[in-house]
Amino acid sequence: MKTLRICAALIALACSIASAHAGTRVYELGGLGCGFGLNPAAALAAKIPGTHVYGCYFNADAFIADASRHKGDRIILIGHSMGAAAVGQMCPILVRRGLQVKMIGLDGLLTGANTSGCPGAVHFWQGGYQMPGAHNVYVPSSYGHIAFPSDPVVQAKVLAAAGGRSPTLHHVAAH
Repeated sequence: MKTLRICAALIALACSIASAHAGTRVYELGGLGCGFGLNPAAALAAKIPGTHVYGCYFNADAFIADASRHKGDRIILIGHSMGAAAVGQMCPILVRRGLQVKMIGLDGLLTGANTSGCPGAVHFWQGGYQMPGAHNVYVPSSYGHIAFPSDPVVQAKVLAAAGGRSPTLHHVAAH
């Protein structure tokens, strides 16, 4: 009986240590304009506490490799335009690797990303295409496709979908 209590205490200690080190990593992938310095959504993921990594849709492979090294963390993928297609392809890969992933697409421009391997995937759209396998939510916006992530209504929906809270201090990794 004493051995069982010691084992239970050790397991509880290990779980508390593991949960203390688990965090949130937010990967935000921009679309075509990202390569030209356009970053309309940079402030979006910054409103979600955690480590924020911004890049372009073509950084998807590097982000998959980085996220795979953080198995204890909650992974939030946010992609706009071509970045939405990229996170739609990234999410099922990371889920198969055993990570806890939340995928949020914004006005995806490609129909090729199928998020059926990504439970709880959501895609907010206004002028782009719906994403197969995701919960597609139409959000009318006067901001236009490029600035869609800057729309306060869109930002509120993304924060709610991500489980985000008020902005807090977080680390920003260089892309």
